[in-house]
Amino acid sequence: MPVFNAILVILIAAIIGMSKGNALLFAVLCASASYIAVPGAMRMSVPEANPSLYI
Repeated sequence: MPVFNAILVILIAAIIGMSKGNALLFAVLCASASYIAVPGAMRMSVPEANPSLYI
């Protein structure tokens, strides 16, 4: 999944005209995004959210 995310973000960055450096940084951040951290982050940022929606 990280490789797919990176490729997708690079294509999107090219379409919207981002510079190469910004596109690279954005791709690294999107590729390394962890699905493991999402439940904890969502629980802290939106305490009233239904956990079954973001897991």
